[in-house]
Amino acid sequence: MEKSKSNIVIKSIKIGLNVVFYSLITVLILFSIANTKLKTTQDIANIGGRGLLTVLTGSMDGDKEDSFSTNDLIFVKLLSENEKMNLQPGDIITYFKSNIQGLNRPGLITHRIFDVAEDLNGKRVYITLGDAAPNMPSEGSPSYAHFVETYLDAIPYDDVIAVYTGQVKNVGQVMKELQTPNGFALYIILPVFVLLIVQIALLIKNIMGINREKMQLQYQAEQQNVLANLEAEKEKMRQQILEELKKEQK
Repeated sequence: MEKSKSNIVIKSIKIGLNVVFYSLITVLILFSIANTKLKTTQDIANIGGRGLLTVLTGSMDGDKEDSFSTNDLIFVKLLSENEKMNLQPGDIITYFKSNIQGLNRPGLITHRIFDVAEDLNGKRVYITLGDAAPNMPSEGSPSYAHFVETYLDAIPYDDVIAVYTGQVKNVGQVMKELQTPNGFALYIILPVFVLLIVQIALLIKNIMGINREKMQLQYQAEQQNVLANLEAEKEKMRQQILEELKKEQK
């Protein structure tokens, strides 16, 4: 009884691990396909409007509950035009910048909305600030202009792409590696291929086992049939002998 329960637990764990593994593989493959379809550096690979981004800098490394650091993986939700217009201070948004400070190349930035303003045309503008930025100096102080130029970004609402929804610590580099051709081949294609070979080998083994069992059952049935025929022949011969003896006695 205990052995049966143990086997059930082991089988359940194996099934659970297989479900998790293949689900992860499916998601990674879908994101890889989505990534190949990106037309510009302003696009975010997504499935149903939900995307993943690897954090490349420490500009959001802070003490807030939703702050994140370099090599974290963050989840974002792509926004409609209406949703872009209704963001509030404290929301963390992703937008495109032609030259990211520290990286010296264009790319996506994910920063927190510090304030909401309007431009000269009355268009909604979001003032963003990374959590790692120092405290803002008082307006009019010698360092205020430098702070504004270095740390604040004024983003028109329609330049916003997505809003932050969650994170996983320290797995962004892994995801980044998986999205490269070599990483995808090494960590996804190869394990899947190996698992496929193992599954095929197990399937062949099971089929051979089933066939062996069928052959054994068939052999046993044939043996039983032969024995039954022998018994019938012996009974027939016995009856014939008895008939002969009866004739001789007459």
